[in-house]
Amino acid sequence: MFGSLFFTRFADTHGRKKVLTVTSLLFQVCTLACSFPPNFPVYLVLKFACGAVIACSYQVSVILMLELLPKERRAIVEQLKTFLWSTSLLFLCFIAYVTRQLSWHYTQLTLSLISLYVVVLWWVTDESLPWLFAANKLKEAEVLLQKIARINKVNYENVSNILKNNFVQFESYASPDTQLSGAGQSGDGTKKAKQEDHVMVFLKNRHLLKLTLISSFLSFTVTMVYEGLLMMSPNLREDFYLGFVLGVVTEFPATVLFSFLINRIGRKKCIYIFQILAGVLLLLSTVLSNTPLSDNIPGRYWVSLVTSLIGRLAFSVSYSSVVLYVTELFPTSVRNTGCGIAGVGTYFGSMIAPYARSLSRRLPLVPTTIIGLLCLVVPFTILNLPETNGRELAHTLEDLERVMTVKATRPKPFCRRLLPCWYSKHAVVNNTHNEVSVHVVHIESSTSCIFQTSHKFINTESSSSCTFSNPS
Repeated sequence: MFGSLFFTRFADTHGRKKVLTVTSLLFQVCTLACSFPPNFPVYLVLKFACGAVIACSYQVSVILMLELLPKERRAIVEQLKTFLWSTSLLFLCFIAYVTRQLSWHYTQLTLSLISLYVVVLWWVTDESLPWLFAANKLKEAEVLLQKIARINKVNYENVSNILKNNFVQFESYASPDTQLSGAGQSGDGTKKAKQEDHVMVFLKNRHLLKLTLISSFLSFTVTMVYEGLLMMSPNLREDFYLGFVLGVVTEFPATVLFSFLINRIGRKKCIYIFQILAGVLLLLSTVLSNTPLSDNIPGRYWVSLVTSLIGRLAFSVSYSSVVLYVTELFPTSVRNTGCGIAGVGTYFGSMIAPYARSLSRRLPLVPTTIIGLLCLVVPFTILNLPETNGRELAHTLEDLERVMTVKATRPKPFCRRLLPCWYSKHAVVNNTHNEVSVHVVHIESSTSCIFQTSHKFINTESSSSCTFSNPS
C-alpha cells in the first residue's frame, strides 16, 4: 500500500523504464535477503520493503506494456498476465508441495531465484513512447522511433509524417527545436506535465476525482473477492493442495473466455455480465452447501462444487476486465499516480481477504454471501464511466475531460462484434462499379485513416466516409 501510494508517481515524473528497473532490482535484493534474515525485526523491515517496491514495479510494468500497444491490441497485456499468473500459482503450489518437509527458508530462496532476470531488464526494455511525448521528451522519442523503424524495416520519414498528423497534435507535445515539431507552437509541455502529475490535481479536477474514487472502490472490491476466493479454495477438497489447484485451474478457461470476448463486446459489458453471473452462482453455491433446504437435492456436494467453480471462472473473467479497464481510464500524464492511488484499495482488499478463510470456519454462510453481494454491486458503479474498447488512450487532463463529457457513440450490434468473421464474408461489394464503400470511424482528433481491402493497406485522409477503387 505504501509503495502504491508514494512510489508509483515517480514513473510519471522520471519515466516508466527507470522506475521499473530500480524497483525490480530492489525487490530482487530484498527477497533474497528475506530467505535468511538474522532476526525477526529485520525480517519485518525486509518484507515491508519487498511489498513497497513490488507494488510499484507491478503497476509500472503493466502500464508500460499497455502504452506500447495500439488500441486494438491493448487487451493482450491482460491476457498474457492472466495466463502467466495462473501458471505461476500452479508453480507456487508445486514448489510448496515439494518443499513441504523443508524449512520455509528454502522455499523463499527458491521463489527469489526465479526473478533473477531483472539484472538484464534495463537492456531489454524501452521507454513508453506516449510518456515521452506527454513529458515533452521529443528527442528521446525520436531516437526510440528510429529504433522501432529500423527493427520493423520501414522508412522513418514516413513514420515521422504519420506521427505529426496523428499523434503530436496537442500543445504539450510540441517543441520547435525537434524534427517532429510542427503540430503546435507552445513549448511549455514540461511545465504542464509537472503540474498534472501533482497529487493535488486529483482533488481539484472533478472528473479525475470521480474516476479515482470509483477505481479505488473497484480495485478494493475485486481484489478482496478474488483473493478471498483464492484463500477459501482449499475448502473445496479435504486435501489442501488439491483444493488450491482446483481453484486455480478454473482460471485457464477464464483466460480463454476473456481473450475471446474482451474486444468483441467491450470492457464494460464483460464486467456487467460476468460480475452478475459470478454473484448469482456464488450465492447459489452458498445456499446449496450451507443450508438445510438443500439436504434433499441428490449430489448436493458436487452441484455446489461445480456451481462454485463456474462462479470462480466468471469472476476471473470480470477481474481481468476490471484491471484492464481501470488502467485504460487514467490519462498518460497521471496514469501511474492514479493507478497507484487506486492500488491502495487493492492492497487494502488484500489485507482483509485472508480473514475470509478464518471466518468461513465459524460462520460458513457469511464470507461467500458478502462476496456474492459485492459482485452484484460492482456493475452499478461503472454505469456513468465511458467505454475504452477501441478508443485511443487519453494522454492529458484535457483528453480526460472530453472523454468523460462526450456521449459514447452507438456500438455495433452484439452479434456483429461477437462474430466479425461471419459478417465480413457477407459484406456487400458493388462489383458493377468496382468500388467498395467504407465508413471511417472518427477517433479523437485524428484525421488520418487506414483501410484494408484485398489484403492491402491504403492510407487516405478523411473525416466521415470515402470511396476508393477495389484493387484487382
